[in-house]
Amino acid sequence: ATNLQTSINSIDHRLRLVRRIASRKAAEQKPLADAIAEGRMQTRVRNQYDQQVNQQLAESNVRLASLQNQTRPEMTRLGLPKPQLSYYSTSTEIHGVAKQAAAFQLAAHQPSRLARPATSELVVEAHESALVNALDIVLGDRTIRNADLDEYALQATGKVSEEMKAEAEGEPWSITMAAYRPVAIEFDDGQVTVKLRIVRMTRGDQGLNDNAIVKAVYRPQYANGVVSLIRQGPVEISFTQAERGFRMITLRSFLKGKFDAFFKEQLDLDRLELAASNPAMPRLDVDTIQLDDGWLQVGLR
Repeated sequence: ATNLQTSINSIDHRLRLVRRIASRKAAEQKPLADAIAEGRMQTRVRNQYDQQVNQQLAESNVRLASLQNQTRPEMTRLGLPKPQLSYYSTSTEIHGVAKQAAAFQLAAHQPSRLARPATSELVVEAHESALVNALDIVLGDRTIRNADLDEYALQATGKVSEEMKAEAEGEPWSITMAAYRPVAIEFDDGQVTVKLRIVRMTRGDQGLNDNAIVKAVYRPQYANGVVSLIRQGPVEISFTQAERGFRMITLRSFLKGKFDAFFKEQLDLDRLELAASNPAMPRLDVDTIQLDDGWLQVGLR
């Protein structure tokens, strides 16, 4: 929208009669002159606006094409398939959807029903099935040995803590995960429940072929810029068989001690710094956290 207002301050001529005629003609032609001038101004503004928008769209399309052409990391050695990605937008929002499920696995049966926080500018939602499906392929029927823990930590985080290094160099032990759903994760009632299904465990030359379920429950909290998971109660370990004897008692106590150390009473999650990978990105802080009905929702602003 434009609004052009002009005013005639004076008409210069040595004859008064000419000045009067010129003033009358100028007054008659002023509306038409103003309309022509405003039309030209609108055209100039429109052209400048189109030029700026076209330039910004071109830059955005180049960036989008660059992102789409980037090779996404694949864990093909472990058989983990690529997530199925889709994008769409409305007049006010941009949405991205990822589905993590192999042909034989189930994903979320319906979208999240959690209310979107009004104060958050970016909302990330994850269904528990995405993690369960990925871990099912990665850990199903896999034997984990303490001697490999330092290598696992190095691959996953790029560093090895002194605690992990000491565990890898300590007394040998191993656990074999179940072939189907070795890890179950539940998001419900504001809590995260993690269950591990183990079919065999060893310690030195001792072995225990007894199915065990290890369960830990956490509740997330956010304070001072750090998201923490606070364990609710002790780690629970149950066995399907009621075998007894000194060897069984020793192995079970050993297993409980290891998982008490693994599922710590408090786990602090590192803050995700988007600006580290893209300096143009704004700083985002956690605004809300919700867990219910199988969905985890994190609002950022």
